Amino acid sequence: GDNNCLTPYDQLQRHRSALGVTRQCALDVLWRLDERVTVVKWHLSHGEVLRALTYCKKKGGQWHAPLLPGSIPGSDFFTAAVSAVAALQGVSASISATSPRSTPQKDSRSPSKVVTEDNDESANTLENEENADPKAVQRAKDKHAATRAASVGVFHAVYLFLREWDNAILLTTPMNAGKSRLATQVPFPDHLFEVKARENFRKMF
Repeated sequence: GDNNCLTPYDQLQRHRSALGVTRQCALDVLWRLDERVTVVKWHLSHGEVLRALTYCKKKGGQWHAPLLPGSIPGSDFFTAAVSAVAALQGVSASISATSPRSTPQKDSRSPSKVVTEDNDESANTLENEENADPKAVQRAKDKHAATRAASVGVFHAVYLFLREWDNAILLTTPMNAGKSRLATQVPFPDHLFEVKARENFRKMF
């Protein structure tokens, strides 16, 4: 009856809502059955890293079984953070580096072409801003700044957590050419951060 009055979009939203409720019920059941590692891994696999951190963090200064260091690799939290930030920014989580933490490749374009193209891009951006509603431009800038701040917040939270959960994965060793174990396992998502934040996180991770 009522479904006949719904638009395809409304029906899709209702389906998603029902699916979300069913999924949460299943996760709640697993949690009560003490399958807590499974629940946390599910959240990590879906990029819900901050929720995973709330489940795993110490309570009263103590870890609580079965969510103990070693039950979930530290790299899983980092990978989930990449997915979370990519979703936040609306970009791909894929990393183009061919090897973990590879050094940035030099731009193959000639210096004059780089300058020309960069100047053209800046000119187009400036022209678009001049022709746009100033309030809309400011809202876009504020949204961009908030997204960047939230992205930094996610990675900083994961870093602080990993220092206690799996600190060894963050330590650099001569065996790894001065890189951390995490750096040898997972490429760093350079495309998700601006220069200053990227440099800071590369040192931390």
